Amino acid sequence: MDMQNLDIATLVKAALQHLGFPGGPVKDIDGHSTICFNFDDAPSIYLVKDEYSVWLWSRISEFNESAMAQYGNDLLTHLMEPQAYLQMGQPILAERDGYLEYRGALHQDFLQSPESFGFSLQSFFNSMSDAHEIVNR
Repeated sequence: MDMQNLDIATLVKAALQHLGFPGGPVKDIDGHSTICFNFDDAPSIYLVKDEYSVWLWSRISEFNESAMAQYGNDLLTHLMEPQAYLQMGQPILAERDGYLEYRGALHQDFLQSPESFGFSLQSFFNSMSDAHEIVNR
């Protein structure tokens, strides 16, 4: 898939409508900038398209090495669960700017329709929420 021809703003709007979100809150999406999805009870999810991929990521907690020792086993088990909508089949966990980020590049097969893209957004949200719960017990 040629990422340069992918209209990510249109795909996001259509996917959100498919997921049951009204059109009002998603009128002004700029596909050339990072898109942010804010939630009341979960970390924000960010989406960006580069020349090769569409990435989703979320800051699930502040990074703390001693806390990682406490929840590391549960988090590793969670990270190893297959995620077909991601390019590598699994999410990536990284420390960035003092935060623990949960991220993944979407598999191109899931950028083909609003339905498959919506599935990716919902799946990422669910998986990220589970990881967020693990690190914030």
